[in-house]
Amino acid sequence: MAPNAHGWSSRYGRRAQRDRAQGARPTRGPDGSARKQIKARKLTQVAVSGLLGVSQGRVSDLVRGKVEKFSLDMLVQFAAKTAS
Repeated sequence: MAPNAHGWSSRYGRRAQRDRAQGARPTRGPDGSARKQIKARKLTQVAVSGLLGVSQGRVSDLVRGKVEKFSLDMLVQFAAKTAS
């Protein structure tokens, strides 16, 4: 299927519209685990940034599922630092 002017196939657009109409939220990472962990531990993004050694903005990117902004090494380091 050819992409539209925005670079997405029309099939994706219809599926996204249907999902939104049914009340589905866009995915934030594979299972939203970063957000769940932060909430479960009652931490702020600023506190997490101190734990991980990155800025609050980078934590925000992680919570929103923007993993493409991180190297695999960085994600592995985050996992090691937060292992409970």
